[in-house]
Amino acid sequence: MADASPQPYPKGRTDQLSPQPSAAVSALAPRPPSDWPGIAPSPSARPIATSSAQRLKHPVPVGDVKVPFTVKLSRRLVQRLRAYAASTGLTLSEIASRAFSAVLHRGGGRG
Repeated sequence: MADASPQPYPKGRTDQLSPQPSAAVSALAPRPPSDWPGIAPSPSARPIATSSAQRLKHPVPVGDVKVPFTVKLSRRLVQRLRAYAASTGLTLSEIASRAFSAVLHRGGGRG
């Protein structure tokens, strides 16, 4: 009995595949800056993150990890929240976090 599972690629002859990319593919590939005419890389160019990381004296603490959390809200409330976010520069996540924290800090509730 033949295996009926789908193939991750179409069946074909492997002898048709070339180990070298075609000229068309090579022409589309980006060239490194050293190949750009009239442009030389700066001698001081180096990854900023590496030099910044090397200057750290101690590990950087990781903040509270954010996780996805889905809620269903009325269309009107979402419109109001988006307008508030646009006017304050806050993200919807930050607004929700602040609102939830305020409710939890206040205590009490409906139940």
